[in-house]
Amino acid sequence: MLQVIQVTDKNTVEAFHHLTEKIYKNDPNQIPPLRLMVENVFNPLKNARFKIGDACRWIAMNDGECVGRIAAFYDSDYSNGYDQSTGCFGFFECIDDEETAFLLFDTAKNWLAGNGMEAMDGPVNFGENFFNWGLLVENFQSPAFGMTYNPPYYRRLFESYGFRTYYEQYSYTLDITNPDLPDRFWRIAERVTQRPGYTFEHFLFRKRKKYISDFIEIHQQAWESHGNYKPVNEADLMDMIKESGFFLDEEFVWFVYHEGRPIGFFMMIPDLNQVIQKLK
Repeated sequence: MLQVIQVTDKNTVEAFHHLTEKIYKNDPNQIPPLRLMVENVFNPLKNARFKIGDACRWIAMNDGECVGRIAAFYDSDYSNGYDQSTGCFGFFECIDDEETAFLLFDTAKNWLAGNGMEAMDGPVNFGENFFNWGLLVENFQSPAFGMTYNPPYYRRLFESYGFRTYYEQYSYTLDITNPDLPDRFWRIAERVTQRPGYTFEHFLFRKRKKYISDFIEIHQQAWESHGNYKPVNEADLMDMIKESGFFLDEEFVWFVYHEGRPIGFFMMIPDLNQVIQKLK
C-alpha cells in the first residue's frame, strides 16, 4: 500500500537519505550531497529561514519500501515576492512512477496551502539559491559541487503533474589549467588592475561580517532592477559561511572596490564532488 509518512525520527531520516542509493544505484554520474549539509537545512538551529518560515518533509512508502521523498517550505521573504503567496518544495527523489510522484507533489502542495500559500515553486532549496537549485533537463554528466542532478525521467513526472518552466539556469565550465587561455583574458585583467581608484581584496573569515555586507550591496546593485528581485538574507549568508568553513579558501573569494565602494565579487570553491565520487 502506497502511503506518505512525515520525517520525524531517526528511522524516517535514514530512509530519506538512503533512498538516493536506490534511485541512483546504476548511475555512475550521481554524487550524493553531503548529508550534514542536507540535515542542516532542516535544523532550526542551523537554518535562519526558520525564523521567518517553516519546513516539513516526507517519505513515500510502498509495502515497507521507501520509494520517494519530498520537502516543502515557505518563508516570508520568498512568499511575499510574487503576486501570489508562493511556497516551495525540493529534495525530491522518486522511482519512475507517476502515482508516487503525484502523491508526493500533492502532499507538499496541500501542506503549503494549509500554511496560506497559493502557488508552489520548485525544486529549490530552503534558503538562498547557491546550492541544489532547479531540475536538470539536459547534459546528464557528473555535477560539480552544489549543482543539482537527477534522472532524466524527472522532467516527465514534473510536466505530467502540471509544472511549467519559470526560470532557466545555465552552468558552464572553464579549464583554468589550460595555458592557452585567450590573450584577451590577461590583457583585460592587466588593464583593469592598473586603473586608478580600483582595489582588490580577498575574503577574511575574521572580517566576514564586513564582506557579507559588501556582497549584499553588490548583489542588490546587480539584481534590484530585475523582476521578482529578493534581497539576500544576511543570516542565510552567515549560516552558509559557517557551514563552508571546512572547504572555503579565503584567497578564492575576491572583492573589487572603486574608490572604496564594493562593485564586484568572484568566488571559487573546491569541487568536493571530485573527492566524494572516488569514495562512492
